Amino acid sequence: MLIAKRIITLGAVLLAILFVARAVVCAQEREHEVRAAAQYQWLHLPGTTFPVGVNGEVSAAIRTPFVLVVEGGWAPKHVVELSTNARMIDFGAGVRLMSAAPKFRPFVQVIAGGINLGVRGTVGSVTGSASQTWFQLEPGAGVHVDVRPKAAIVASVHVRWAFLDQAAFEPPGQKQFRALAGVSVQLFN
Repeated sequence: MLIAKRIITLGAVLLAILFVARAVVCAQEREHEVRAAAQYQWLHLPGTTFPVGVNGEVSAAIRTPFVLVVEGGWAPKHVVELSTNARMIDFGAGVRLMSAAPKFRPFVQVIAGGINLGVRGTVGSVTGSASQTWFQLEPGAGVHVDVRPKAAIVASVHVRWAFLDQAAFEPPGQKQFRALAGVSVQLFN
């Protein structure tokens, strides 16, 4: 019985050492990795939803687990009842903390940047448009799942605080929700 316990303990220690060594090798392989992603974007603001949008990002691994991220998104909406078209454009940069695991890499991130809302509408025979940009701060969490050596499926959810000025209809610090799903490819390492 004592010999079996020692063999099991030795086996567990060897597996742990192999797991840690594999994680270190994966982390070294991912150092300075640059990726680009194209994603579907679903955006919800208080009172309305932008069901179809796109988001693009470029990320660069600096040193595990730190990744720099630059992203931009676009979401249009047409409101037939009001004869208006709206579009949200967001842009920003931030830091992502991401695991260096071989296949499944969860992450958390914070993006700071701006949101631009543009509206064009017609009332009777009068057509007008307006556009305004606000500061935004957006924490989020997601996962990269490697499907090929240089390709991954990526999905994430975000809560965005848009710091609107006092003249806007919504209060400052308005919460918006965003979900992204798409493909990420490694550009170079």
